[in-house]
Amino acid sequence: MESKDEGMVVLQESGNKNREWVSENQTKPNLVVEGIGIKIELEQYPTGAHIASRMLYTAENSFEDISGKVVADFGCGCGTLGLAATLLDADFVFDSHVIGVDMDEDSLEIATINADDLEAEMELIQCQINNLKWRGQIVDTVVMNPPFGTRNKGADMEFLSVALKVASQAVYSLHKTTTREHIKRAALRDYNAASAEVICELRYDLPKLYKFHKKKDVDIAVDLWRLAVMSFCAELLVLLHIFRVRKSLKFSSKCN
Repeated sequence: MESKDEGMVVLQESGNKNREWVSENQTKPNLVVEGIGIKIELEQYPTGAHIASRMLYTAENSFEDISGKVVADFGCGCGTLGLAATLLDADFVFDSHVIGVDMDEDSLEIATINADDLEAEMELIQCQINNLKWRGQIVDTVVMNPPFGTRNKGADMEFLSVALKVASQAVYSLHKTTTREHIKRAALRDYNAASAEVICELRYDLPKLYKFHKKKDVDIAVDLWRLAVMSFCAELLVLLHIFRVRKSLKFSSKCN
């Protein structure tokens, strides 16, 4: 049986059984997958190999954010980014712990099969991102290719908000280039990111997947973001500064 805990369903356990975000009764399902299709209501699009490799290569070689870390793949789908993270760890002394989170059971079944084929350990959790009950900075790094928010407005920002709450080091995320200013403003002002940097602009080759698609494929410009997470101490200092500024303004207004 699948185990359910506060909206989460764990579909596959890794070698680490005592993680506080996973319920205790975990079993790996017996899977038979046939004819599983992508779902437009979830804005499901495959993450291309060149995009996945660029994200993970940069995260590891430029910032050392993957090997030996606890990595979460939000909206993991068939597991492309998360499994790539496990493969980067092959020659590392301390293995990383990778968790894939997705609300779609069909996608997670495929991710389970892919993990088995690669003989990789990746913990899978079935849950909507905004229903995660993780408390505090429980992972080191989040990697994700979230919905662009085209059909479900604000879906991309929900992913970003939760990721910046649970990561202790950095979030790597893909967003349409046309939303660049909005992403940066929200990350720094609303979600308390320490920094928000577009590492590179990539071309997302989107194939014809749905009936409403008119063209054989579409080339979309996307930004690969690295959002550094503000430490707890730094966040306290910011809040203290805001308090002092407000107190000063209040005192000034009384004097006038």
